[in-house]
Amino acid sequence: MTGDTSDLIERLKEDAERLKVHAICEDIRDAIDHIAALESEIAQLRDGSIKFAIANAKLGARCTELEAALEPFAKEAEAWADMWEDAFTPIIDTNHLCENCGHSNTDEAANFTVGDLRRARSLASKGRAE
Repeated sequence: MTGDTSDLIERLKEDAERLKVHAICEDIRDAIDHIAALESEIAQLRDGSIKFAIANAKLGARCTELEAALEPFAKEAEAWADMWEDAFTPIIDTNHLCENCGHSNTDEAANFTVGDLRRARSLASKGRAE
């Protein structure tokens, strides 16, 4: 009986060792699957950050373009926009007669005001400061 018991114990040890190996293999497979999922998430994040960087560069270029477009208005504001206290004074003289077509804009509002020039000056100044 002792021999049978010893054999049984030896087989149980071998079975236990196979189960340990099997469990380790399962853990390794789970870890590999988890790593693959993380790699996929990293690729998606990288793709998103590249798209964000491209969009950000385009917006930066657009800001530069808009700042340049505001510059003439900002210069005009520097020259004389502070002479008016209100921001609603039209820039165009309403009694002006167009030299090209003879059209009078007596009844028309100006396309922009002193306030527009002041905002242009402020925005252009912010762009240069940053």
